[in-house]
Amino acid sequence: MTNDPLSSRTTFLVLGVQGSGTTWTGSLVDTDPRAVCLNEPSTFLTLILPMMQFQNVRNKCLEEVGQAEFDVPQETVTELSRTPFADLFKRHDITDVELLGEKTPEHAVGLQHIDRIFPGSQYIRVHSDLRDSLMLRCTIAARQNLNLSFLENAGVFSSKFAVPLIEGFKYLKRRRLKQTLAVRYEDVLADPVSKLREIYTFLKLPHVDEALFAALKTTGTVREHATSIADLPVQDRPSRGKVGMWRQHGYEAFQDLYARAINPLNLDAGYQE
Repeated sequence: MTNDPLSSRTTFLVLGVQGSGTTWTGSLVDTDPRAVCLNEPSTFLTLILPMMQFQNVRNKCLEEVGQAEFDVPQETVTELSRTPFADLFKRHDITDVELLGEKTPEHAVGLQHIDRIFPGSQYIRVHSDLRDSLMLRCTIAARQNLNLSFLENAGVFSSKFAVPLIEGFKYLKRRRLKQTLAVRYEDVLADPVSKLREIYTFLKLPHVDEALFAALKTTGTVREHATSIADLPVQDRPSRGKVGMWRQHGYEAFQDLYARAINPLNLDAGYQE
């Protein structure tokens, strides 16, 4: 094995809509001894995107004065990115580990850059009804910024997060379809066993019932009385979690915002009316 832990292992990213089960998904993968999934080290958000943004801003300034563009070679970007990402795993014993990855929801926004650095990566994109995601983000934002109204926060969510997020999903569908698994939060709540089996199959991890049950138990998915996978029922309409919370804000202004900004994105994400 070389000194680069990434050269002989598969890398993967768990990304998607915040509050839609990305933490659950990453934790379940991390329970398998053949995989390590870090929880939001945000490697690419803090390293890659700022560098690419700086390059874009710098080029605009150079263009205005008629000078040649400032270009960071792709080899340099790749090296600057892979090295700190690999260093994150030094604190782990990865002798028998086959999969190295991280869970950071917002990485869906910078996929075109990430894909250039890790073209062979596997992606698990987790999403939920954007109406529920909107409610969650606005609730959090309202606590952080009391100067913005609910509708103003909703507009920020749509333009700054939801739009680039869905564009990232489209990119994966267009460029990395075979390397991508789509996971719906609502399906996870309805049938966690089947979804976990699907995730493990996608990552080529063993998924015997005992291992699946142990993984679910570590993440709090299994209720106290359950002793095996057979004790985990399938729900036709999941009611746990935050499913349907958007109905708490059914007033006209929100419905108008949803129809203009969120509904087209929801349809792109695979949700029907």
